[in-house]
Amino acid sequence: RASARIGPRVAGAQPLNQLLEVAEIRVHDASPLCDKTLAETRIRTQTGAHIVGRWLDDSFDSPPGAHDKLRPGAILVAAGSPESIRRLNDWLRPISQEGPLVVAGSGDVGRKLVEILHGAGEETCVIDAVEGPGVDVVGDILDREVLESAPVAGARAVILTYDTDSTTLLVAAVVRDYAPDVPIIAAVSVVENVGRIQRAGADFALSVGQVAGQILAHHVLGETVSHQPRIKLMKLQPGRLSGRNPHEAHIRERTGCSVVAVERSGQVLMDIPDEFILAADDSVYVCGTAAAFNRYYEEYPQSQP
Repeated sequence: RASARIGPRVAGAQPLNQLLEVAEIRVHDASPLCDKTLAETRIRTQTGAHIVGRWLDDSFDSPPGAHDKLRPGAILVAAGSPESIRRLNDWLRPISQEGPLVVAGSGDVGRKLVEILHGAGEETCVIDAVEGPGVDVVGDILDREVLESAPVAGARAVILTYDTDSTTLLVAAVVRDYAPDVPIIAAVSVVENVGRIQRAGADFALSVGQVAGQILAHHVLGETVSHQPRIKLMKLQPGRLSGRNPHEAHIRERTGCSVVAVERSGQVLMDIPDEFILAADDSVYVCGTAAAFNRYYEEYPQSQP
């Protein structure tokens, strides 16, 4: 979840190369999005970016409906042209995709995690109360001086890998107070504590036992389990959308998918003007979750690849 190099944010985005960018936006108490609907925020009309998914209570889902209130703690996933993401950034300050991944706790889970992240070419900073191999900052993370000496405020994410859930809960609350906009990911020992740790400030809380059980099921039963549902990008024919403007068709409201680009005569158009009308031989780039694509194909069966 923390590293886009290990789990890309959008699967299938290669055809658009550098034309498509993705940003994640936290909804917090002071956010201009808080307690508003997507229709009220007018994100697409103001920036050109599309909300294509959201993280809420540790699960990934299709974007909220146009009239669903955006609650604190949700993280929206936006996709669009570099220019539209820049406008979004100027307005809402999305979650940074740069900066180190701060790992708090260097036990067995923390050390293995850092090993995997380094293998993916990620920059990390490890904080632990005890000096040891791979520890970058020695001290109690509950101490403000330690927080300030480590790159917590500028981190891409803070990952908590403590042995006890009580420590994880306390650290989540302290880090959330210190860095309100930084994503916090927590490893949890007891599944019943997941909700408590999320309420304390963690955006994502994963039970180590659940993850281990799912991996075991994969090896024993051959079941494939994805711990990070991804957004897909598909190049499709317009089908029944021909002769219409993609925005006026209210595709996201009806299916959860968004048309993020159109290809016409070999040229890709990322920022689609309201007066643009799809032709039968155009191609549309549609972005959404697997569940959203199922609804899209039900609504536009002629578009299936």
